[in-house]
Amino acid sequence: MNLYFKELKTYRKSLFIWSFFIFLLILMGMQDYAVINSSGGSEYMKIMESLPQGLQAIFGMTKLDLTKVVDYFAIVYLYLVLMVSIHGAMLGNNIISKEEKDKTAEFLMVKPISRYAILTSKLFTTFGFVMACISKKANKSGSIVMFTLLTTYFLSMIIDMKKELSVLTIFTPFKYFDAKNIIPTSSLNIYYVVLTVILSFIMIIIGYKYYANRDLNI
Repeated sequence: MNLYFKELKTYRKSLFIWSFFIFLLILMGMQDYAVINSSGGSEYMKIMESLPQGLQAIFGMTKLDLTKVVDYFAIVYLYLVLMVSIHGAMLGNNIISKEEKDKTAEFLMVKPISRYAILTSKLFTTFGFVMACISKKANKSGSIVMFTLLTTYFLSMIIDMKKELSVLTIFTPFKYFDAKNIIPTSSLNIYYVVLTVILSFIMIIIGYKYYANRDLNI
């Protein structure tokens, strides 16, 4: 438990910075929506609809009525999810890999605490966590995490542009909880909820298995 609180203290500055920028994004969204409404939302909507479908997909505007506050904030939600995903994935990765990068793993491992206990104290997110656990080179795991995250994000935009590629939805978590699909039904897709839980559980098991048995780079 002491290790858990130490990690919270170590990353409190990072959490504050990311939280501040998320709050700033929400505030900017509120101001933009007020400007759109005051200047005639229908005219703004016509301009947006005249944009190529590719641009609409990039900005997350497909199937949304920007004159409605809920639909408008679905666009803001897209960028919030991206920011939170980047922070969460990199946090999950760095909190494990930093012990090898900073050469503190040897000091930590000689303490009367098991590797499983160490991992449990550091478990925040799953994808970044498992990549840090299975990667033999701590410096590369962060790059792999970021590449995978951005690839799945761009895949979600490509799916919006090319509906025939919707079969690839399962490969991008950004489509699991897509605001454009949640708003019309006011509910989550239970299939994707269950899939997310299963994938998280599998990644945790893989992370524990690999980290407990591999030689650390110290």
